[in-house]
Amino acid sequence: MKVKFVSLLLILFLCSLSGVVCEKNIKDDEAIFSSCLKQCGVAPELFPKSTAYGGTPTNINLTPFVALLVGTVSECQINTKCTAVIISKNFLLSAAHCIQYAIKPDNNCFIGPEEGELVDFRPNEITIFTGISNLDNASTGHASQVKKISRLSRYYKTKNNSNNTRSFSDLALIELYNELNISLNTRPICIPNNFNETFGNPVYFSGFGKSRSLLNDRPPAVGDKLHFSGQLHTVQLSFSSPELCHTLGTPSNENYDICAGRKDAGISKGDSGGPLVHYENSRAFLVGISSTASAPADKNLTQQALNKDEYPDSFVRVSRHCQWLKDVSKVECIPFGLQLPEECRERALRILKSNKNKHGHKIDVGASLTNEKTQVKEEDKSIFQRFLNLFG
Repeated sequence: MKVKFVSLLLILFLCSLSGVVCEKNIKDDEAIFSSCLKQCGVAPELFPKSTAYGGTPTNINLTPFVALLVGTVSECQINTKCTAVIISKNFLLSAAHCIQYAIKPDNNCFIGPEEGELVDFRPNEITIFTGISNLDNASTGHASQVKKISRLSRYYKTKNNSNNTRSFSDLALIELYNELNISLNTRPICIPNNFNETFGNPVYFSGFGKSRSLLNDRPPAVGDKLHFSGQLHTVQLSFSSPELCHTLGTPSNENYDICAGRKDAGISKGDSGGPLVHYENSRAFLVGISSTASAPADKNLTQQALNKDEYPDSFVRVSRHCQWLKDVSKVECIPFGLQLPEECRERALRILKSNKNKHGHKIDVGASLTNEKTQVKEEDKSIFQRFLNLFG
């Protein structure tokens, strides 16, 4: 790893100046680097650049917990794509409807009696791609085979303008045959054991869904074509209130769902199962899984679709299901905002002290990172956060 190599060169240089033998220090630093890399929710950038057909292409290094789910049944001409999120070396989360497909009477697999009957994918019909920003760049080394799929069966009441309807938690847990190789671009996200959103605050979503053919500064417009490019996109949304969701007709229950949205940006086909992410104390926390989208699944944007884009999208509130996750996967939720281990923060600080920012002056890091009075110049905060998360 380039970053790791540079940090080790830095240690060697400092050792040569002091005239001491540093083999132990280097080994210790490698151990710390490896340990910190395994921490959940760590990414090189604290805030990704702002799928999301209104979002922008992003690199997997910024969201190393995002994966692409591909379901294929060749004899039925079935090929579906969704987004998933890594929660451990062996497990990922996605939307439950992503592990199903509809049987139509115009193919050889139609079994009736109802057109559109839903059938579950078998584990061997699903492939998970990790560590990629675009499907075109994927290799067999990025592909993982699925061992088992567990779907959460939990129903609850939702509210909208007209009536109360019965809905289910759209959540699926995917177990892999082989452990993922944890690296800079493949890492698990943190899951909070409790999360209370503040309406209007920013939150981020990443997905492999359909996007506009031409990404530019102008807002989406009628006639824009949506297509699946295989490219990972990230978009900044804002938390919406349950009342707004109910008023606009988005099915939701504030105990089980989170509403978030933004004008001119939305969740599209292929984004289902993707993570709604909130960043706190240098960690990425999974607060929601994309479930109900207000955005269109059509090939072209219509005026009706753009009008619906005013609606927030609905996400499964993951913290509500911590016990189920622990029972099935042994993955435990952690307190929201839990600090990184001190040795990881100290390592980030050590690297930070030896680097100058782009303006050519050093950052004042005289105080401990655990001290609220740490002095960091305003213009250097973004640099500080990047190094804090990169660990060298």
